[in-house]
Parts: sequence; structure tokens; C-alpha cells
Amino acid sequence: MNFSGKVALVTGAGQGIGEEIAKEFARKGARVALMARRREGIERVAEEIRREGGRALALCGDVSIECSMKNVVEQVVAELGEPDILVNNAGIQRTPAKLFEMEEKLWDEVLAVNLKGAFFACKSIAPYMMKRRHGRVILISSLAARRMSFFGSVDYTVSKYGISGLNHHFAWEMAEYGVTVNAICPGSVKTPMLVNSTTKEYLETIVKSTIPLGRMILPEDIAATTLFLASEEAAMITGQEIEVTGGALLGLGEYFRPMINQRIREMREKAARREQH
Repeated sequence: MNFSGKVALVTGAGQGIGEEIAKEFARKGARVALMARRREGIERVAEEIRREGGRALALCGDVSIECSMKNVVEQVVAELGEPDILVNNAGIQRTPAKLFEMEEKLWDEVLAVNLKGAFFACKSIAPYMMKRRHGRVILISSLAARRMSFFGSVDYTVSKYGISGLNHHFAWEMAEYGVTVNAICPGSVKTPMLVNSTTKEYLETIVKSTIPLGRMILPEDIAATTLFLASEEAAMITGQEIEVTGGALLGLGEYFRPMINQRIREMREKAARREQH
């Protein structure tokens, strides 16, 4: 695949999945805009892209604020050109809690970034793709959109189910303009966010118990799927949710319930200890 002459905007590009996607687009010739709330991550990734001979632009912004997202898109247009590709990867999860224990503030924060942020990204990019009658939108969702989250809680699960609805509806709206919209639903991806949110033992148990292919998904696996969906080879694929899970939906055991409940208790206790210090 060759993306020479294309402009790609990747949100949440400072680490993990977003970082690898941005680097792969650059390696294939695209001019890449990297967006995140914190500058240090995207500046580091942009510099690594430039050292490899690519062109990258690091832009700070908050996907959950419409004017911030719109401003980032306008900067991309001014400095790199009108975007051909949007990868909405920005997402967060917080200390898990049961629904009846969850505070409204936590619910609002996760939904604002994970779902409203995707809405603002799509809304901000749409006019440029509609005008050119071409474009690719890839929404990074989660296996949580297919069942539930084993790592977050109800706020995260609901936000990813919401991405499914956004994906289907936006794909229908954009079809008449020749723009495709698809979502990727990764399973357990070995990213800093995941590794830092749990224990090594929990990850090993998840892999052994739920992934028939026998290993965690890597950011490179998600990047490869993203580039395919952004390519001309995927011109007739739209409104789809592509599962990159290592076969994790092929079967589950009921014994997961006590293990998940134990992790929620442990993570809440850990968060409480941090607050005390």
C-alpha cells in the first residue's frame, strides 16, 4: 500500500495504538498529523517519524471540546493539506466501578472523550471529505463493543457500543460522497494504558483463557488493519466493525466473573491509596 500524497490525521497518537498507526502511515508515504492532549508524546512520535524521513505535524487538542477539534483540523488543512484519512483513536478508561457505585463525573469524563470526541472528530473532518467526494474514516473501538469490558467498567463499555452506532449511521450518511467509515474492534492490545491499568498475572490469565491464537494483540496488528481500511483496496467496505481479537469471541467461561470483581476491588483500593498519598 502506498499513501504518498495523502494526509492522515490520527487522534490519540502519543503512544500505543495511535503511535504505531501514525508511524505506519508515514512509512507508507503519508503526511501525518498527530493529535493528543499532551504535547510530549506526540512531539516524540513526530520527531521519530521525521528521523525516518517522513513528514509529521504534532498538534495539541482535546477531542471532547468541539472548537478544539475543529481548530486542529483547520491547522492540518493549513499546514499539510485537506485530510484524506481520519483515524479516531483517542480514548480513555478510568478506575473501574460497578454501575451502582459510579459517580456521574467519571461517567461523563469517559463518555466525553470516547464517544463525544469521536462525534466531534467526524463532524470536523466531514466537510472536507464531502467536498472532495473521497475519504476514509476509521474509528478505533474495542471488543467491549461486542460484549463488555474486562478492563474498564460500564462507562467504557457503553462508550464503545456508542461507537458502533456512530459508525453505522455516519457510514450511511457519507456513502453518497464516496467516503467510507469503518470501526476496528481490538481485543486485548499490549499498550501502556492496558499494562499500567492491571497486573501481569491478570493479563496472562486473559490471554490463556480467552485468546485462541495464544498471544496479546500488538499495536502493529491494529495498524495493519487500519492501513488496509484506508487503502483503495478497501473501497467497497463501509459501515463495518472489524474484530482484531485473536479469536477472543470464540468462547468464554463463567469463572471470569469472580476474577473481574476481584480486579475491580484491587484497582479501587490502589486508587484510594494513591489519593491518600
